[in-house]
Amino acid sequence: MSNTTSDTPELTVTEEKHPAEQIADFIEQYGWTRGGFGSYERGFCISGAGSEIFGNKWFDQPDPYQQVVARIKDTHPDKGPEMDWWHSLSVWNDVPGRTKEEVIRALRGQQ
Repeated sequence: MSNTTSDTPELTVTEEKHPAEQIADFIEQYGWTRGGFGSYERGFCISGAGSEIFGNKWFDQPDPYQQVVARIKDTHPDKGPEMDWWHSLSVWNDVPGRTKEEVIRALRGQQ
């Protein structure tokens, strides 16, 4: 499956990789940002990358969004996103001082 428009790269979603791993790969390829979903020109936040990769399935059940939240909470229990607020990944992504490297490590399940 792919989620594309005429001016965006072809994206392939694979069921074999955890959604967080797919987002980490995407951010490593297209860049990272905070303060907005992002773009191919400036990079993507976690939620923006998830929306690009999964399209309407980003919030489907079992939804990739909750799987990503759970992965980050597992590796950062003291500062992971709250599960009950749908903006939580964006808020966690946008914390002042947060780095691309920290985001990638969390998405990959590393401290």
